[in-house]
Amino acid sequence: MKFRAKIVEPMCMRQFSSIVLTLCKLSKESVLKLTSNKLLFIISEDNAVPRRTMAWCVMDRKNFFNEYTIDGQGDENEINLQLSMELLASSVNTFKAVDSVKSVKLKLTDKITPCLTFEIELITSIGHSRLCVHDVPVNVITRAHAEDYAQQPPTHNYDISIEMPNLRKLRTIIDRLKKLDHYVVVSAQGSGHMCFKVETHKATVSTFFTGLNVDNCSNDLDDVSNVRVDIRKLSHFLVCEQIHPDKVTCHILNGHLIHQHLKQYDVEINYYLMAVDE
Repeated sequence: MKFRAKIVEPMCMRQFSSIVLTLCKLSKESVLKLTSNKLLFIISEDNAVPRRTMAWCVMDRKNFFNEYTIDGQGDENEINLQLSMELLASSVNTFKAVDSVKSVKLKLTDKITPCLTFEIELITSIGHSRLCVHDVPVNVITRAHAEDYAQQPPTHNYDISIEMPNLRKLRTIIDRLKKLDHYVVVSAQGSGHMCFKVETHKATVSTFFTGLNVDNCSNDLDDVSNVRVDIRKLSHFLVCEQIHPDKVTCHILNGHLIHQHLKQYDVEINYYLMAVDE
């Protein structure tokens, strides 16, 4: 197996770095799937049996890389790597300050253990070039186990699909609510209303949003669809506001699931939150 890629454009370096640093907040580990035309980060829910996908991030390689070569496994020409998001974030953080970076090369190497190697070419203040190398150890997933990461989780016949409120404002609110309880009830109506509610034995605190765009609703406008979820996991997703998404949609399957879909020009993130029983 072989993999080589190169980023030259400063904007692409900055965006690649922002995406990785954002995903690092969701989990300590991830599977990086490399294909002929896409990079995918697949994050599984901790301690879930059987394995359950929590985040599925797709990046179009032509929007990031000036050079891209892969010789992978099977007819699909794929490489699946399990890696530490913390180590990956440490590497990309090096070229976040793109003013001094000329180029970034990524390649799959064998250094006692398989590694995803970053070769970062830096320009000093006097115009000299120096090379900064980061090795991120990886586990290469065999073809037999790669089937676990072959397909994105299926979509459902959601009760409602509604535009999310401004993520930055909502993140501030959720960070305050999570001091009250470990869980939050997320509800939405076809009339464009959305509510985030925390209930304790001392108080019930609710935050309401109105005038949100509704993409789809299978119920009457006044019917409420809601799901009780882990507020900490919801808070982790809201960090995605750092990549300035064009649109974020919340799909609700009443009593069972929240599927957050974030769309930006060159990246797409799907985040799944299962319901938590009272």
